[in-house]
Amino acid sequence: MTIALISLLLLCGCPPPASKSGNTGNTTSQTQQGSNQATPARGQQQVVAMVASDLGIGDGVRVRELDGLLANLGETKDISYTLYGTLPLQIEFGEIDSEVGMPDPESKLPGKMTDLQAAALLDQVQSCDWLVLSSGYLLKSALERIDNGSLQAKAVIVVDEIGSDGVTNTTSVPVFRLRFDICPAAFMAGAAAARSSNVAHFMLLGSADDPQVSEFMDAAVAGLEYVSPSAWVKQAVLPVDSRGMVAPETFRDEHIRLLNEAGQNFNANHYILDMTRSTPYITSLIAQPQGPLNGYVSGGYEDLRHLAESRVLTFGVKKGDVALAWLLKNCATVADLQAASDPDGYILFGLKGSRPGLDESAVGYTSLEYYERYNPDGPEIAAELETIWRELEAGELGVDYCDH
Repeated sequence: MTIALISLLLLCGCPPPASKSGNTGNTTSQTQQGSNQATPARGQQQVVAMVASDLGIGDGVRVRELDGLLANLGETKDISYTLYGTLPLQIEFGEIDSEVGMPDPESKLPGKMTDLQAAALLDQVQSCDWLVLSSGYLLKSALERIDNGSLQAKAVIVVDEIGSDGVTNTTSVPVFRLRFDICPAAFMAGAAAARSSNVAHFMLLGSADDPQVSEFMDAAVAGLEYVSPSAWVKQAVLPVDSRGMVAPETFRDEHIRLLNEAGQNFNANHYILDMTRSTPYITSLIAQPQGPLNGYVSGGYEDLRHLAESRVLTFGVKKGDVALAWLLKNCATVADLQAASDPDGYILFGLKGSRPGLDESAVGYTSLEYYERYNPDGPEIAAELETIWRELEAGELGVDYCDH
């Protein structure tokens, strides 16, 4: 089902968009980043392998960031590093189709790789110490190859756990999933939407395959209410299909249900999304200036501002390269990884200082550079959000969100 058809179906359930001064909230792609320099822990040189998966726009971004870190360490001989496959390209303005980010084996656009295509890259990996998976959707395939002996590794590190929930490890090789404290980023997504909107009505939508969806939604509501105490929020967690996607008809039906439930006085045109693999296409649909929703989007956990130049505010992000840099610096052995993880193999990263020696936050939000360019009140909004973020990082906000 194409986005054009979805738009027609949605039209029957959409109220007219709220008016907005300055014509929209625009932004562009630039994640807040630090140096990510790491000197690996002393010990035998680690042999690190990563496959160049491109399972959606966010996965491609993650792979490029991780490759930059690992390639730099490989050049300095701190590790031995091999990337299997071709580095994903970044999607550019004008390259977006009607189903952006959806798997399509025939497409040449970034973010269209299927799970089977990505899994095939694992067949090129024969042996390594650390197998780095940028996406949790690869974990099952990796463990199958480890189990049948075609792939040997001492440890598997899953940088983005989404897609790995429910995958059981029956091998003797330990799996470590990086888990990010996404509450600060979700709080910022809510605060940005509230600060941008002239009408305190909001749609908050999550995806059932995000293990942290409840935390995201709680923190996003806290951000909305911090800026707009009278915020009216309609929210729902949507089921996913076998691909981990929220089907177009599921989004349509749930959207109409929420509108009918709220009644004609509900006039939301700001959406906060945690839709995992479905976030790109839903963002593109909502943010069409001539579409039936004509809305503005913030959310997590990937930088999607280039999908709709004038309608995307900010996205919370997980900084996998920051987390992996910390691991390489502090963990020389599998025993070190086990010491850093909880009993279930999760290694938690959050704001700077959340781990000893973590001097850069492993979560953040995308800059409002283009939002400032396209909105008269943009500089004021950006400055206010920057103040909120500084207080979040310093633990001085004075607001209870996600038990923070």
